[in-house]
Amino acid sequence: FEDATSHAPWTLPSVSTVLTSLHPSEHGAQVPGEHKNLDKEPPHKLTSAESVVQILGNHGRKTQAFVANAFTGYGIDDHFDDFSYSFVTAEKIVDAGIEFLRTNHEQPFVLYLHLNDPHEHHRLVPRRFRGEFTDPAVVESLDDGVGRNYRYLYENFGFALYDAQTAFADAQVGLLLDELQTLDLWDDTLIVIFSDHGEEFWEHEEEHRLYGEDPRGIYGVGHGQSLYQELLSAVLLMAGGNLPQGTVVRGAVGLRDVAPTILDVMALPLGESMKGESLLPTIGTGHANNREIYSEGIAYGYEKKALRSGDWKFILSLPNSSEELYDLAHDPLETTNLANTEPERVAQMKARILEIMAETSPDGDPTAAPEISHETRRNLQALGYLTESEP
Repeated sequence: FEDATSHAPWTLPSVSTVLTSLHPSEHGAQVPGEHKNLDKEPPHKLTSAESVVQILGNHGRKTQAFVANAFTGYGIDDHFDDFSYSFVTAEKIVDAGIEFLRTNHEQPFVLYLHLNDPHEHHRLVPRRFRGEFTDPAVVESLDDGVGRNYRYLYENFGFALYDAQTAFADAQVGLLLDELQTLDLWDDTLIVIFSDHGEEFWEHEEEHRLYGEDPRGIYGVGHGQSLYQELLSAVLLMAGGNLPQGTVVRGAVGLRDVAPTILDVMALPLGESMKGESLLPTIGTGHANNREIYSEGIAYGYEKKALRSGDWKFILSLPNSSEELYDLAHDPLETTNLANTEPERVAQMKARILEIMAETSPDGDPTAAPEISHETRRNLQALGYLTESEP
């Protein structure tokens, strides 16, 4: 899918949307409150929403998850028969997945692997992958801890280390796909590969300061704090079974449609609470007709809402109602805010956002928010979400 979009800029609400086909404000798995700060406020868990994992499990499939991101444990873990979290590299997660396939390939299964490479771009992967993108001498200095911070790495290496993370993860995925072929599972297995969010590299630092507010004082880098395309553009690939090979679906699609597509491929009815639509018809035509896509659920600062309609993207920042309008066909990097020159379009898209906000549920029950244990805090600090100095 050439132009896939996430419905949230960080893991918990995004993955919850993929599994439940509901927007973050509907399934409730997000940071509560008007002014959000994930460093201080634990997010609500995914609770009662029905997921594609549960539906497939109820139809006789063993459901297993191996994950390297702690936020997949905030209620998402309850949707699997077996759930294993460990803050390890993609290699370890894929190794666990391959062992599961070898042991369980004779029964119907759902296997979810959540890799954490790539993630923050200061994390290092094995040097042979870094060596594809940076000088070997530089790799040696990085191993010694020299300049291991966002700004230093970006100013000296640009996207190189993030590219290395991506290449490392891609190689591990390749091993998993090879194992499916070896076990003769390819024709009977639906493979879905998606990214839950992207990463900012200071593309919109100035805009973030102008239209947003980050309680951490961090602007333009990382994820969770804005709704620009560098955070919302997602990978979405499907393969295996009777899906056609080599097809590229053009036009915008949302990750909310992944669960309905899986159920459609499996010839199972849509979950009663699911709001998305199957993408299976678009695979046949090769075009998605630019569906309306709504995104929300930031982790830091005042809430934002984004709406894509055709080639247009509108971002509404709450509560100050600052407005951003971008023509993605001519300005895919969102460099020119056209809100002042397109007042009629702004009024239409803002009205639609307000309509969607009225249709969706408010944040979930505050009692569902878990306490952060010492171990969980350490895991989230390792992921880059919490600061070391936070009490």
